[in-house]
Parts: sequence; structure tokens; C-alpha cells
Amino acid sequence: MDLIAIIDKKDYDPNWEVVERNAVRAIIKKNDLYAFVNTKYREFKFIGGGIKEGEDHKNALAREVTEETALKIVENQIIPYGKAIEIRKDFEKNKIFKHISHYYICDLTDEVGETNFDDYEAEYQFKLSFKNLKEAIKNNEKIIKEGKNLEFIPWIHRDIVVMKHLLIK
Repeated sequence: MDLIAIIDKKDYDPNWEVVERNAVRAIIKKNDLYAFVNTKYREFKFIGGGIKEGEDHKNALAREVTEETALKIVENQIIPYGKAIEIRKDFEKNKIFKHISHYYICDLTDEVGETNFDDYEAEYQFKLSFKNLKEAIKNNEKIIKEGKNLEFIPWIHRDIVVMKHLLIK
């Protein structure tokens, strides 16, 4: 899978232990709009999340999309797009958090399931939203410029990079 970007905050001691987490993210486009999760912090983020132990990327992607949006993807038509790596201080410990997000282009079925939010997803008030890429980028860049609540939405930088990458592809 091609590397889209490495986003290194360099806010950690390089001697700390590294904790690695792999995640999958869905790139879903309908007409000129992309599917995102919109939260109480107003940002737009790609749908997806962590891969559970023993789970492959395809199953994790299908599970995450349904859990966060109730939508169902066509599992035999998933196309690898690229990966983004974030490196930063772990929120709770003096460790380095290396987060590898694998992005896949997905199509939707006509089926609709039920959302099943994690506690933090419910707290963040996850909501499915379809948005034009340029508008999503502009929105997220405005949030960064305001500088409010950025510690609660660390993915905003990563997803802007991926959105911009999609614009030039």
C-alpha cells in the first residue's frame, strides 16, 4: 500500500517505548460527495477505526463503517488507496503513539444496518455526513486556525492530508 504521508508531531522523547495501532478508513464517494463522520467538534473525518486482534482489514473496514454509520460496504470491491502514519505522544502515558491508518476506496450496498458506537464515539456524537472534499478541507482548516479542542481531534491533520491527496489524484 502506497504511503500518503507521515505526520510526526515530535512532541515526545525519542527514547520512550513505541505503542503501535493499525486502523482502517473508508473512502466512500457518492456523486461529488464523500462520506464522513461529523462530530460535536464540527470536523469531518473519514469513517473507520482500529483493527481488532485476529481481524483482517476487509472485515475491520466493514465492521467500522456499519458501527459508525449503519451503512454497509460491498466487501468484494474494496480497493487499497494508501496509508498515513501519525507519530505523537500518547495521551495517557509517556510513550510514543504510532498510528497507521490504511485507507480503502469502498462502494456501498443498498443495505442499512445499525450503528454501534464505542463510548467515545457516542460522547463525540458521531453523525454521518456527505460533504464535498474542498468544503471538508476548508471546514477542518478553519477549526485548526481557531485552535480550539484540537487535543480532542488529533486525526484532523491526518485527514486533511488525505483529503488533499484525493483532490490531486
